[in-house]
Amino acid sequence: MFTYRYANPFNNLILRSDGLAIPTVEDNTDFRALLDEGVAIDPYVPPVPPAPTVVSKAQAQMALYNAGLLDQLEAVIAAHEYRPVRIWYDSANEWLRSNPYVSMLAPELGITEEEIDALFIAAARL
Repeated sequence: MFTYRYANPFNNLILRSDGLAIPTVEDNTDFRALLDEGVAIDPYVPPVPPAPTVVSKAQAQMALYNAGLLDQLEAVIAAHEYRPVRIWYDSANEWLRSNPYVSMLAPELGITEEEIDALFIAAARL
């Protein structure tokens, strides 16, 4: 069984789960068949933008604050036994998404790699 979704925000093209593209024009027999059968067509979902590779420390801290994670992160940093992590947090003016400390601290905050990306995206918008 196939699933269907609109391929763009203009709803002028439907993608079937096997990759078939169906233009949404009245004289297209595939499109007419979908309409006649009352097939559910999922809405267009825009692609998730890639996470930025770098944000400023202020942007990162504001994104963490907005997500309710800043106090938790600061407590984790203050108690961290590995001094370079504390130095990085206190001194880095930019936060690189590729910095190993970013991924290392995520489990201590209970967040996933995808949630880190979302935080970087949110930070870049600030």
